Amino acid sequence: MNNHYTFDELENESFPSNYDINHTVNFGTSYTNNNFKAAVGFNWHSGRPITVPIEDAPIVNQNINYASTNAVNLQDFMRLDISTQYDFKISNKMKGKAGVSVWNLLDKENQVNTFYRVKNEAINQVLQRSLGITPNVSLRVYF
Repeated sequence: MNNHYTFDELENESFPSNYDINHTVNFGTSYTNNNFKAAVGFNWHSGRPITVPIEDAPIVNQNINYASTNAVNLQDFMRLDISTQYDFKISNKMKGKAGVSVWNLLDKENQVNTFYRVKNEAINQVLQRSLGITPNVSLRVYF
């Protein structure tokens, strides 16, 4: 998505939006055999734009002095997920579903956002990352 904002009143009339992600690849597939289901999903995209402080003068009058809007990108994002599910009969009136899934199977530390704060006359960067490898187990009983 090539997505830019344009404001005639600003010094930099046009700049990338927060959703200006130029390259993306998504893939998903599933397999079903009788009561068993499995699925795999893959997501990759180039890093989204962010605005960073000016390196030479990051603080002016106790305020953050930012460089050009959304001129730098976070690292690329990549995640591989897998899930399985098995349906089974418990009795004539009850059935169940058991599932196991793993998000971020490759345990990639994806950068999802960053922001800056002034603390003790210095810039503190807060870098938000996605969850690492995240297993999930589920059991459903229908009656």
